[in-house]
Amino acid sequence: MQTRTFLNYIHNFRGIAIIFIVAAHIFLLWEIEEGTPVIKIILDAIWRNGTVLFVFIAGYLFQYLKSKYNYKDYLVKKIKFVILPYLLISIPVIVFRFFISPPEDVYNAFPDYFEWSLIKKVIFFLVTGTHLLPFWFIPMIFLYYLISPAFIYLDNRPHLYKFILPILILLSLFIERGNRGDLHNIHKNFVHFLSVYTFGMWFSHYSAKILNWSEKFKWIIIVLFFTLFGLTLLYHQAAWYDQLLYVQKMLLCWILFYFLYKMEGAIPKKINQFLGFFADYSFGVFFIHYIIFLVLKMIFEKAFPHFLVGSLFNWLFVFALTLLLSLLSVRIIKFIFPKRSRYLIGC
Repeated sequence: MQTRTFLNYIHNFRGIAIIFIVAAHIFLLWEIEEGTPVIKIILDAIWRNGTVLFVFIAGYLFQYLKSKYNYKDYLVKKIKFVILPYLLISIPVIVFRFFISPPEDVYNAFPDYFEWSLIKKVIFFLVTGTHLLPFWFIPMIFLYYLISPAFIYLDNRPHLYKFILPILILLSLFIERGNRGDLHNIHKNFVHFLSVYTFGMWFSHYSAKILNWSEKFKWIIIVLFFTLFGLTLLYHQAAWYDQLLYVQKMLLCWILFYFLYKMEGAIPKKINQFLGFFADYSFGVFFIHYIIFLVLKMIFEKAFPHFLVGSLFNWLFVFALTLLLSLLSVRIIKFIFPKRSRYLIGC
């Protein structure tokens, strides 16, 4: 059986991806509105839909580790190290939703929510992940785990990529990802992110060719990316803003991957260690960062209410504090449960 070499630039990409996820969620109470300060528009264009990076690297690593694939073993592993932590962490979160803070997005979408039975609420939360903002991702990615034989079938017939990938990209442009208020539409996110996952697989399958091609045409790719980034700033109120963000983040995956590959030996040791920590702890940080943010938000609302007024300093402070506390929490859990932490927080 073919074995694959550990590649640090892939690891660093995963570290960057989870930082994007956290950053997008630590937007405090900011919304993009008419007359919004420019800094808010810029931050939104940078961080929003960082999920694309997370799904891209998931698809890349799936194809990269394909030689180890066995459907039964693969599914059992994902249930143990992704679904089980999701279920365990969901217990206190669901209790919090029942007794302290009902999920506003859910009862706004379903006015009869308060008439639902306890069992119906629990099932709805677990199936949709709407009890905590980032948790919609787990039910969606589990569907990808279930259909993983289809991904293997595609990768074993790589000529199909040139037909399947463009079709999936078109679907993603027409079927937008769910945003706050409709994250319960898991099927919608499932279809939208299929192109991203498949793009990651394609990138891994043809990585040598793509990197060689990138070397020849890097300036075209860079100019195209910054053109798209400029358009997301200019048209932040447009009806097709989400489509611009989607294409922009797909190109960002390409650029990040290329530059991490090119600079693998030149990245300072401290930055490598920093990104490595987030890559190693990525699932743990994913599972707990928003809980930490909600606790911080509750503290600030009581002690420093004016601090929650959006500003660049406030955002950077809460972002950095959430990252730090997330890493610290994961390290503590891994120290207390060195052999069981993967069942609790996925890492």
